[in-house]
Amino acid sequence: MELFALVSGVWLGDAVVRSQTPTNSPSKSKGVYEDTPESQFANWSNGVQKVAQQLTWDYETKLQCKTDSGRSMGDMVHPQLKALAMGELVQNEMGGAARRRRLLREAKRGGSSVPSTGLICIDYDMGASVGVYIGSLHIRIPRFLPNFSSNDGNNNNQAFYTEFGVFQSRRVIPEGASMFDDDAELPEVFYSKLSRLYNGDGSLKQGVSTFYSLKRMVPEEGTPRLAKGTFE
Repeated sequence: MELFALVSGVWLGDAVVRSQTPTNSPSKSKGVYEDTPESQFANWSNGVQKVAQQLTWDYETKLQCKTDSGRSMGDMVHPQLKALAMGELVQNEMGGAARRRRLLREAKRGGSSVPSTGLICIDYDMGASVGVYIGSLHIRIPRFLPNFSSNDGNNNNQAFYTEFGVFQSRRVIPEGASMFDDDAELPEVFYSKLSRLYNGDGSLKQGVSTFYSLKRMVPEEGTPRLAKGTFE
């Protein structure tokens, strides 16, 4: 997945939310604790919510990932699943469409081959977490984890979360080509993401499955494809 594709519009989708609720405490009868079947399993509450995510880039090193939540039914996406994250691009092996076209021309002349995948690495929130895009996959994990063995109670406020996503397209993009080539037909692009929010002790607090489709920005007439314009 190229960085230019990530920032080419707004990702609109629906989130399926599953939140874990506290289990019932064992009941006490005649001085003996008796576990009920309900206390052996997690209790879950469900919900669905409209979401929109947009990644903006200054075309150098600064990025911003903003997620807006809309109408919901049932449980909502937890506020600790951050709605705004500031990032810094630390590695970009894709280089965008212009670089890929240059490599393709060199390959046709017998030069080096065109890489089909490349690594994009983003450092979020001053090193709190790191996001990686490689091929059609996206992974975001915390850089550091709480000390699960600590008994001082400080872990209660150290919630953390992870993300795993997959990008898909209805049309196969040929080897060495880019969806942003000037003569290429822009394909529909979809993004499926699994987010997991954990308590400071490592227990699961909420799981969210989100399904996005890319709403591209349409350039104004006579302007380059990546220029500002209106949305489709």
